[in-house]
Amino acid sequence: MHDAEQTEPFKSKIAEEILPGQSLQDEASLVKFAGQTVKTNYHLSAA
Repeated sequence: MHDAEQTEPFKSKIAEEILPGQSLQDEASLVKFAGQTVKTNYHLSAA
């Protein structure tokens, strides 16, 4: 688990990490995972 998951209030509420999983621990792997999975609905306005 990552640091935020090891402290309260999250620690008592999280049973296990499903994604990205224990195999992705270094920053480069986490950045790649986020780039492949995170999407936004943000659109620039034409102001």
